[in-house]
Amino acid sequence: MVKGVNKQIIEINDTGNKYFEKVLLFVAPGKKDLPCELLHAKAKEYVMEFSGGGCQTLSLREAVKKKKTRKTVAFISVGVLAAAVITALIINIL
Repeated sequence: MVKGVNKQIIEINDTGNKYFEKVLLFVAPGKKDLPCELLHAKAKEYVMEFSGGGCQTLSLREAVKKKKTRKTVAFISVGVLAAAVITALIINIL
C-alpha cells in the first residue's frame, strides 16, 4: 500500500533474475530532486547487486562444488604453511 501522493517510484522491468520480472523502488524524499538518469542508474545498480549482475543463480551442485574447492585450497594452504614451518625448524636445528 502506498500512502501519500508525493511518492516517486522507479520501476525496473529487466531484473536479470528468472524468478522476478519487476522491481519497484521508492525514491527517498531527500533524493527526489536528483536527475532522473542518476536515479535510474543507481536503481539498476542496486537491483543488479541482488541478481548477481544479471547472472543466473548457482545450482545447489555448483554451490557445493565451489564450497569444496574453497575448503581444498584452504587445506592445501595450511599444509604448505606447516611444511614451511617444519622446514624452517629443521634448518635452525641443524
